[in-house]
Amino acid sequence: MNLSGEPLAAVAHFHKIPPRQVLAIFDDAALPLGRIRIRPGGSSGGHNGMESILQHLGDIPRLRVGIGAADGRAMVQHVLGSFPPRSGPS
Repeated sequence: MNLSGEPLAAVAHFHKIPPRQVLAIFDDAALPLGRIRIRPGGSSGGHNGMESILQHLGDIPRLRVGIGAADGRAMVQHVLGSFPPRSGPS
């Protein structure tokens, strides 16, 4: 995931897809669980995969999906682990 820019750029180039028509969708621990944010461009926000995409494709639209803070767990475990049980009404 951290090096996703190179293969993404190769696929976009092969299919003649301009960078502005590529949408990167990725997790964001800075957003509450389930919150989404769409932007036409900007920084990587510290996300290594997005940084790689910016290096290989340039500034593209992105959709961030909130996964919430790690709350003491290692980030890898937080990102790859299970979601906590849902509390409150369905």
